[in-house]
Amino acid sequence: IPPTTQSDDAMQAAVEATDPDVEYVSTIVGNFNDAERAKEAAAAQIAGGADVIYALLDAGYPGVLQAVEESGQDVLTMNPIFPRCEEDPSIVGYTYLNSARMVVDIVQQFEDGSMPQGEPRFYGLENPDIQAYVLCPGFEDHQGTVDDLTAQIDGLGCALAPDPTG
Repeated sequence: IPPTTQSDDAMQAAVEATDPDVEYVSTIVGNFNDAERAKEAAAAQIAGGADVIYALLDAGYPGVLQAVEESGQDVLTMNPIFPRCEEDPSIVGYTYLNSARMVVDIVQQFEDGSMPQGEPRFYGLENPDIQAYVLCPGFEDHQGTVDDLTAQIDGLGCALAPDPTG
C-alpha cells in the first residue's frame, strides 16, 4: 500500500537524518489488525537488538506492546493515527492525519480560488492541524528534535510524494 511504504520511507529518512549510524530495519506483517503476527515480528526485532519500534498497525499494536513487555527490555514504541499514550509507558508518541481538516482546507481553497491550478497540491506537515507527530507525557524533552525533523521533511515538499504521471 503506497501510503504505508511512504510512511516507512519517511521514518527511515528521519532516523538517518537524526543519526546515520543507527541501523533501520523494516518488517511488514501483511495485516494491520493481527496482534499475534505483530507480536512475533516485534519479538524478532527485539531479539535482533531493536530499541525503538515504529508500528504502523491498528488492532495489531497491542501485540507489539505485549512483545516489549515479555522481553523485559527497555524498548520504546511509536504508532500512527491513534493517541495511545495512556496504554503503555513504552509509547513515545504517535503521528496523526486529520483528514476532516484536510478536506475543509481543500474546500475552502476551492471556494476562495486559492487552489493551485495545473500542479498537484500536497497536504501534510506544513499544517500541524492536518498532520503532526505528538509526543507522549514524559518525552517532551525531545520536542526540539521532532520540530527540527518535521521542518526538514516539510522542506523536501513534493520530493517525498510520488510522481502522479508514473
